[in-house]
Amino acid sequence: MTVWVCGINGSGVRSVAVALSALTFADSTSRASIEPVIVRSSTAPEELPDLCILVASAEQGISPDVLPTWHRCAEEFIPRICVWTHIDTGRTDDDEMRLIAERMLEEDVFALSLPVSGDDEELVGVLDLPGQHVHVVGDPLPRSPDVEHVSLSADARDQLIEAAAATIGDDNTISQLALGLTPDAKRAWELVSAAVASGQLSVAIPTRPVNDQVGMGVLEELIGRLAALAHIDSGDT
Repeated sequence: MTVWVCGINGSGVRSVAVALSALTFADSTSRASIEPVIVRSSTAPEELPDLCILVASAEQGISPDVLPTWHRCAEEFIPRICVWTHIDTGRTDDDEMRLIAERMLEEDVFALSLPVSGDDEELVGVLDLPGQHVHVVGDPLPRSPDVEHVSLSADARDQLIEAAAATIGDDNTISQLALGLTPDAKRAWELVSAAVASGQLSVAIPTRPVNDQVGMGVLEELIGRLAALAHIDSGDT
């Protein structure tokens, strides 16, 4: 699975690429090995990737240098993910990064996970919106979220799921959401993965890929699901 990792020096692009190269998947049916290719400018390989990841730092913002690569992938319906770094030390928060991305990338970008901050505002984990689990620094297993986390993230989760359902034409889920009924974690991940795989829905993940790998578990989950869907579509068994 070839992944373009797009970003400028200082954005964390190399750290994300290194983390991706070390990913392993619990789902053996995906049989995915990651081949990250760092793209730091508008010059990218001729052959398109299976996935495009834009890495942008909250300290630097999004560089115009990588926009042509992103737009090229968008035109070809290549799955696309935004990864934010330095969310806890930068000048821009998670929501502001998404708004900047929507303006510069010229498309909607939906949160796939939300940052979870400690008492000193340091990023200590992320809340996975489809699965509603909290991935915390130093804990290999995701935790159930606090009631406060669930209520604060409800709108963002509904927006993500509604957009995913609309992308793949799931009118039943959209009707259920209108009635205040939300899908469980399994169905939510199926919807989001299918929508992202179609190349028509872009999502964003806050991370701290250096040392403690905050947020990378959610990225790994999504890439594993995309790889499995790609094998199904290609007829591999």
